[in-house]
Amino acid sequence: MGGTIGCAWSICQALPDWSHSVFCCWPGEAPERTRAALREHALVVAPAVTAEALRRIAPDVILLHNVHDVDLPPEILPAGVPVFFYCHGSYDGRLAASAGLLAASWEVFFVSEDLARQVGRRGEVWYQPVPPPPAGPARPDGGPLVVGRLCNPRAENWFPELIDFYARLAERCPGVRWEFVGCPEEWREALAAACGDAAFLPAGLEARAHLHRWHAMLYHTRAVHAYGRTVCEAQQAGCVPVVDRRGGFVEQVEHGRTGYLCVAEDDFAAALAELADGERWRACSIMAREAGLRRGSPARWRERFLDLCRIAA
Repeated sequence: MGGTIGCAWSICQALPDWSHSVFCCWPGEAPERTRAALREHALVVAPAVTAEALRRIAPDVILLHNVHDVDLPPEILPAGVPVFFYCHGSYDGRLAASAGLLAASWEVFFVSEDLARQVGRRGEVWYQPVPPPPAGPARPDGGPLVVGRLCNPRAENWFPELIDFYARLAERCPGVRWEFVGCPEEWREALAAACGDAAFLPAGLEARAHLHRWHAMLYHTRAVHAYGRTVCEAQQAGCVPVVDRRGGFVEQVEHGRTGYLCVAEDDFAAALAELADGERWRACSIMAREAGLRRGSPARWRERFLDLCRIAA
């Protein structure tokens, strides 16, 4: 229940032999991309979970993702059913809104050490299960360094400062081909002018296939993320992440080996300059792929979760 669609989808993929009912506590209708991602599962979209809905589904296990007490009143949780709280977002102190559900949960675990520290709670750290990106066209031999940005279209991911940031990077890193997934229409003209050689692609789970073509994925934003599933997906595809040295990214990337952690614009430019060397990129790509497949393994997450369920039973 709750969380982002990508996170809920990942759990469904890690437990393919389970029957999943996914509650999204949103007002109004779910976007088409949400329904498409969860088309094989029962999707319930409502402002809050009701006791009647829980009785109808009769769950064997309840896994909560960033759910507040107003979304699911703790008093309606079915007696005897294991409830696990998987903290996987940037709460910024808002965990108090989930106090009742946290108290009612049989286990609480976090998607990163960073998030556990951020909310000031002890708990097990479980890195998110991340299915590898779908197959896509391979990177061509030769040609320019292709650097992509893959984000959903939310305003927190696309903001005015990005235009100048990419303009300066494009000037310092000539010959790079820039690609943007999920860029809102209103930013495209300015980004194209800033970058020169740029392409714009639609968002969606299928967009992850572009990671197989990209040499690097650059992620610079104002938001701090407790964990980067897209960082893990990029690594799994051998696409080297070049990202902010903040939040959970620091746990995912070994600087200079499985990606690059950057603080200032100079750091981003230096990383791209290094990756323009084919041998350097290949070495980083191999190490990144190994790290992403290991950390994001759905099979490993599944076995750990099944062990938890056996203990609870």
